[in-house]
Amino acid sequence: IESALCAYCPERFTEIINDLARQLPERSGRALRNLSRLIYEHILILNEDTRTAVDRAWRNSLSSTEKDDTELLLFPCVLRGRSLGQQLDLLEERGEKCGYFQDYRPFLNKIDSPSKSALLAEKLVKISSAPQLHNFLSLLALSLAELDEQVMDLLPELSEIDNSLIRGYALQIIYRSNNQHAIQSFLNGDWTSEGVENNGECYWGSLLWAEYGQEFSFDEIVCRVSPELLGYAVKKRGCNPKEVATYAIILNRSMPDSYIPPDVLAEVVAS
Repeated sequence: IESALCAYCPERFTEIINDLARQLPERSGRALRNLSRLIYEHILILNEDTRTAVDRAWRNSLSSTEKDDTELLLFPCVLRGRSLGQQLDLLEERGEKCGYFQDYRPFLNKIDSPSKSALLAEKLVKISSAPQLHNFLSLLALSLAELDEQVMDLLPELSEIDNSLIRGYALQIIYRSNNQHAIQSFLNGDWTSEGVENNGECYWGSLLWAEYGQEFSFDEIVCRVSPELLGYAVKKRGCNPKEVATYAIILNRSMPDSYIPPDVLAEVVAS
């Protein structure tokens, strides 16, 4: 029926979706969750009056004391179709509430101009709680097209904050932005993958070192990069035979169940 309405009577289909969306604040439990999924898929055809009802339903779920995941569905709905300034305000209003469903991910508009970066920097400097900072950085990782000076100066500080999850997102942003100043600032620090709690921090930090650490000695690379990405670092450095041999030894030591005697390993590497 939905396909037929969209093809032959789109105006009526729009009316139906808007009528359903107006019911969001009055629904609860499973009925609210199911309707929220439908609204997420059709949020761009809602009129302004109906969007107000979606906002009200989200704020109701945000303030609810019940253990419910409906807010994770409604928050992406209130973000879609809004200006960046409005999105950042909503993200700030969300406070320490965090998380989303993989199939219903909230998206921020691209941050690709100095004026947009200024809006972001203004918000970031005011954040004092780790959960809220995590909220911002997790969405910014895919939205920052480039870094201006204001945001760039904040990221090296965030990559050193005492929270592995937040450091991971900060390092992801540094890598994706390809900002050489921020990258060099990170490489000049004392970061190492050893003992890192969060897989995201370990991955993005190691990737930065593997990708951009060619000026450092291979011994330094071995100390910084996780074994999972050390092979990529060797490849980026041109597969130097001595470094390939060292990499093989490191892998051999890290896999005791498939240990190869050193003399046999040397023959394999040499071949």
